[in-house]
Amino acid sequence: MHNKNKKLFYEFAKILGVGVGVLYLKHILLQILQFDLCFFE
Repeated sequence: MHNKNKKLFYEFAKILGVGVGVLYLKHILLQILQFDLCFFE
């Protein structure tokens, strides 16, 4: 039972980590795009 909970927590942490990573990358990409738009105008 305890081992199962540990695995479930690991899966949850992995999904959460991927979600945060994607949001972070999206934020960086948006900043780069905004910078490029300002630079070219």
